[in-house]
Amino acid sequence: MKQDAANLYGSAQYAELDQILEAGLLPPKCERGKGVYVVGWITPKDSQQYYLRHNEKEHVIALAPTRSGKGVGLVVPTLLSWEHSVVVLDIKGENWALTSGWRHENGHKVLRWDSTDAKEGRSARYNPLAEISIGTVYETGDVMNVATLLVGSDGKGVDGHWKQTARSLLIGAITHMNLRGTDMMTWRTHGSSTNINEKETFFMTLLATFGKACATPLLSK
Repeated sequence: MKQDAANLYGSAQYAELDQILEAGLLPPKCERGKGVYVVGWITPKDSQQYYLRHNEKEHVIALAPTRSGKGVGLVVPTLLSWEHSVVVLDIKGENWALTSGWRHENGHKVLRWDSTDAKEGRSARYNPLAEISIGTVYETGDVMNVATLLVGSDGKGVDGHWKQTARSLLIGAITHMNLRGTDMMTWRTHGSSTNINEKETFFMTLLATFGKACATPLLSK
């Protein structure tokens, strides 16, 4: 098959103004741009600089080497202008430090969740035990679902002896705490703590309580 010599090394090229406008990356005159910041563009005639922004439903991905400016050039400007809700995977915490204050002052409810943060009060919390509908017909199913999520957090299900045993232990422990009339607000508060030492103490107390219950005979002579 004979190949077109003009496209022997590919047909990619820098976009012209009409192509940029057709793609919707540059807003019409006298209109403010919206959407995700994609890249910068300099007009060849007068060297004016523009930000190209994508405001459609398609996904956007930026590929560039480390420390090349993806964060400060694209992510931060987007977070400082995005009018809707957003979820950010911010491993370094830089985006939170630079944009959370502005978003909060402009009416957004801003939450920072970091399960590895050992300092109390800095991270939002999520307690899966709060999802249990205590005292309803859904209680047992909720307990089983929570135990499955906690043990099989990798999304591959609960397979193997140790995972199945751990799930059974959690189901029994949670159900036991419910049936013995434990203050579930206290239970949930300690269970949602981000302090490692507090979690360990609480869990050991739970195991001790559950162990005593299991050692108590159901029938007496």
